[in-house]
Amino acid sequence: MRKLLCLALLFAFSVPALAQESANPNQKYKLRVLLRCGAHNWLSDQFREDLRGNLASTLQDALGEMAEVEVLDLKKTPEAQWEKWWREVDAKGLAALDSISEPTGDKTHFLRIDFRNGRYELQGRQMDGSTGIASPLRREQTDDRAFVVRLAGQMIAHDFGIVGFVEGAGDNVSLAFKAGSLSPQLSRWVQKGDVFALVRMSASRGGAVKGIVEPDSYVQVMQEAAAGKAPAKLAYRSRFNPLTQQGGAGFRCVKLPTSSGPLRLRILDEKGQPHSKALQIRVHSESFQTGESPEEEVVSPDAAGMFVSRRAYQNMAYVRVVTGASQLARLPVAIFEDRPAVVSLKIDAAAEELGQLLEAKRNLLQLHNEALLVQLERLKETSTLMGKDKLEEALNHAKVSRRTLEQDVERLNSQTESLKKEIGSHPISLAECAQYVEAFAVRKSTLNRLIFDLQQAVDVKNDPARVEQERKLKSLYANAQLHETNFDLDEAIKVYEQIQKEFGAQPQITKRLEQLKTEWAIKDDAHRAAREFIYKEWVKIKTAAETEAKLPKAKDALATLQKAGDQLTIYKLRHALPELAKALTDEIQQLSQAENLDEKEKKEKQDKLKKFVEEFDKFTQSVDAALAKKGG
Repeated sequence: MRKLLCLALLFAFSVPALAQESANPNQKYKLRVLLRCGAHNWLSDQFREDLRGNLASTLQDALGEMAEVEVLDLKKTPEAQWEKWWREVDAKGLAALDSISEPTGDKTHFLRIDFRNGRYELQGRQMDGSTGIASPLRREQTDDRAFVVRLAGQMIAHDFGIVGFVEGAGDNVSLAFKAGSLSPQLSRWVQKGDVFALVRMSASRGGAVKGIVEPDSYVQVMQEAAAGKAPAKLAYRSRFNPLTQQGGAGFRCVKLPTSSGPLRLRILDEKGQPHSKALQIRVHSESFQTGESPEEEVVSPDAAGMFVSRRAYQNMAYVRVVTGASQLARLPVAIFEDRPAVVSLKIDAAAEELGQLLEAKRNLLQLHNEALLVQLERLKETSTLMGKDKLEEALNHAKVSRRTLEQDVERLNSQTESLKKEIGSHPISLAECAQYVEAFAVRKSTLNRLIFDLQQAVDVKNDPARVEQERKLKSLYANAQLHETNFDLDEAIKVYEQIQKEFGAQPQITKRLEQLKTEWAIKDDAHRAAREFIYKEWVKIKTAAETEAKLPKAKDALATLQKAGDQLTIYKLRHALPELAKALTDEIQQLSQAENLDEKEKKEKQDKLKKFVEEFDKFTQSVDAALAKKGG
């Protein structure tokens, strides 16, 4: 049991709970526009006040009952009233939105206005509060003072992406729109053919969810919306429907400002350069075709490597990349008026297929990891309720945790079996999933034991003679076990000693305390320093940069701990690795979505980060080997 418990804990540490926003057709949007004007006489206090009032009125009239609009002049708004992330964006510029992906609740549009060379220059970018996704940077300018309000309103409306909640799991789904029942004007904002970005919601720090855009995956509305909903279809590049790998937080989508026009597509190789091999694309307006369909437009690249269609496409084009008689990939491509589409593609069809399978494996392992992360956070919440003597609430909370775990296990087992069938004879192992299965089993065993103890504690509440003694003893014992579960062993020892002091000798507890003190004893100064590093520094790391800076010291600490035979501290070290790995993955994903970097700079940063991820993975393997060697 101890070995299984340790295995489970390898994958769980410092976990957030999911605070989910549900699909509510009666919930209004809250649009907050943050106005920042430069220092120029023509951008006076009166100009800003007129702009603020007129812009608020214009936007409120346009959105009607769907939204509440607030326009704030940051120059007049005390910084004490600012949200923390506003300060970051105001200080670093609109590119800082690329690093913020946790949903904030509101739609927040940053509008910057300057006056240069006789012209008003406007820059704007919006953070969608339901998905944590930022719109691209938009720039406009005018020399007409009276036109500034109208131009700003157009920019904000252009990026006001209606939010949908995806219902269903196949290629044909339904979208339930936020505020969809509040206004007869929904048809102004959602029409047949509109394209939405698909956003996977996953566990994040601080009890929230994080939105990550599914690459090359879109949801297209198939009919006009009615009663706040509309039928839609999914278009995706991968051989796997993204919805089949769904986590506990589900999928949302946000409308994209697509347009009608020619397809402009740039296809790059793994090095970020245009492909040198002869490629063609076959384009259709409604769906992916097979063979040599006469309904497709065949397009070859121009001298600069850009594919530009002769035909116009409405909102989205369905592209097949071919070389000779071989099809390399299927690409749904959203049509934007102001920018071409850029995709990376492996020229080898087999390599492209293998890459998609590996990506599906990574997604599946991430879903397993998130399920465990959520369970550990819920266990902490149960412990908090116990500490407040809310035993009935703690019992109910633990029962919900068990049901959630059972549902997650059923869902993940089904997804694992489906992926096994797709992998077939490819050299891809899903052995890690089996480790998670063991971890889930141990987590359920922990919950069963906790529920049993809590039920007993609740049962004695009506016995005045026993209630206080039983309650306190069980509460202290449960807290000591939770400290052990988290490998906070100094705290566990303190609680066991408190039990002995207050309740006298308890044979089971005395035996465990003596065993724990023996295993936890410090061998020498180097051992003490290594343990202090793990508990005071390593487990508090939050970013990729911190991880990279402290990894060498972690390697030294691991060697020292192995020499001292301190498996417990090594487990604590391993405890932190899933969250650090998730931070690295999140940073890679955020970098891929960064709007402020050119492709070359982005590629260089991605390569550097991926190289460190390889080093981090090797370190993780070293930790696992140290634990396996001792455990075996």
